[in-house]
Amino acid sequence: MGSGSELGSISSISAILAALTAVIGGTVLLSGRRRPSHLAFLFLSTSIFFWHLFSIFRTSVRMTYIALGVLMVIPVSLLGFLRTFLHESAQSRDQPGGVPRTAVFLLLTGEVALIYSYALTYSGSAGEAAGTASPLWALRIPTLLKSLTLLGLYGALTPLWQVYRSTVSRVDKRRLLYLVGVGALSITFTAWDLMPQPFGRGSPAL
Repeated sequence: MGSGSELGSISSISAILAALTAVIGGTVLLSGRRRPSHLAFLFLSTSIFFWHLFSIFRTSVRMTYIALGVLMVIPVSLLGFLRTFLHESAQSRDQPGGVPRTAVFLLLTGEVALIYSYALTYSGSAGEAAGTASPLWALRIPTLLKSLTLLGLYGALTPLWQVYRSTVSRVDKRRLLYLVGVGALSITFTAWDLMPQPFGRGSPAL
């Protein structure tokens, strides 16, 4: 299959996933519910929606950087949703809600590093062609941030694992273990998608 048809397939799948997350987020928004867990889920859906949306138009270096910047928000929004949802659960009142300040600080640091990498690599009169003359470490910043983002997605599942270890009920433990397993599997598929070829697909398809 040629690169053009593959890119079209990737764009189509990303468009479908963007529409799906928009519908799910819109359902929560139109339901009129304003519990913190609903707002946290809406923020998570919005971040996933914009990631797939910008992934459709990744035809330039600038859009690729923007897509990565949105991708870095997803682990933080996922962590915030899980902590808030578990905090509202009757069995997990001891679980703190919201997003930890450390996660917000790391996100802001990563976004600043991404902007600095783009400014250093592709600014100037030469435009995107300036990337060929940029320092090697500046070109590696996006790859490093992408790897840290994937690790952050695994780390975002920590609240589920903590509640799993402290839960006594076998039924609840089985459900929580299922959620942790499915979440880890989904993140693994995402990592495989984002890895460069021939190790992965090199695109957010799955």
